[in-house]
Amino acid sequence: MPVLIDERLDIYTGKYTLSKADAKILVADKCISDFYDEAVKHYNNYKQVANFVIAELLRYINEGELDSSQIPFSPEAFAKLVKMIEEDVVNRNNGKTILKFMVDGAKDPEEIAKEQGFLMNNNADEIVEVVDGVVNEFTSEVEGYLAGKEKLFGFLMGQCTKRLAGRANPKKIKETLEVALNKLK
Repeated sequence: MPVLIDERLDIYTGKYTLSKADAKILVADKCISDFYDEAVKHYNNYKQVANFVIAELLRYINEGELDSSQIPFSPEAFAKLVKMIEEDVVNRNNGKTILKFMVDGAKDPEEIAKEQGFLMNNNADEIVEVVDGVVNEFTSEVEGYLAGKEKLFGFLMGQCTKRLAGRANPKKIKETLEVALNKLK
């Protein structure tokens, strides 16, 4: 017996603790609701799966690139992608790009991430090397930061992030940069 819309709303706002607005969006299309229900069986981070369905998957549907009844990948593959993002295996922007590959017919998000070089390796040695290079190259910005111009941290962080091109977790980059700058105080 199929689950009724009101029952799904109760499950989504109760057990899954989604907002009523998010729940209504998910149940508005039965195919999407079924897809979501199956995805959270494979990765039960209800809010993050819902967010990625609403913000990313529905964008392709709303723009006419995808029909909700003919999604070319499984809910399990979608859940795997969300999990990869949440566990910092890939960054969020690369996760969106991986979803585009999936919409275009590629099936496995992990294979796509490997083929496209999207996996974050969080190689501490590489991060330290890049941070040290940025600190040594942008000495006037470092001096300005150490003199109290805290907005320059964002500039330095941006330089590190750009050089690591999505291969490292921004949190790890930030921590490493903070350590390097604190050593200079």
